Amino acid sequence: MEFGETIEETLIREIKEETGLYIEPLNLIDTWNYLNNENNHQIAGIIYSCKIKNFQDISLSDEHDYYEWLSQEDLHKMNKWFYPKIKNWNWNKLILQG
Repeated sequence: MEFGETIEETLIREIKEETGLYIEPLNLIDTWNYLNNENNHQIAGIIYSCKIKNFQDISLSDEHDYYEWLSQEDLHKMNKWFYPKIKNWNWNKLILQG
C-alpha cells in the first residue's frame, strides 16, 4: 500500500501491476491473517469481489510464477491459509452481487 492510497486504489494498482488487468472493486468479502511466529512475520489480507474491465491475456509480473482459474469444486487446491476461509463463503450470493 502506498502512502495516501485507499484500499480500493491499492487493489486497482496492484492488480494492474501484477496481472495487467483493469478491475473495479465491488464488495468487501472477507479478511484473513497469517502469522509466522518463527520468523516474526505477519500478513493481513483484505478480499474483494471485483469486476474485470478489460478481460484479456494475463501478463504476470516477476512476482508470480503462474495463475490458475478455479471452479468452486476445486477450491480445496488453494493454500492452507485461504481455503479454510473461502470454503464457507456463500458463493451463490457472491456471484449474484458481482
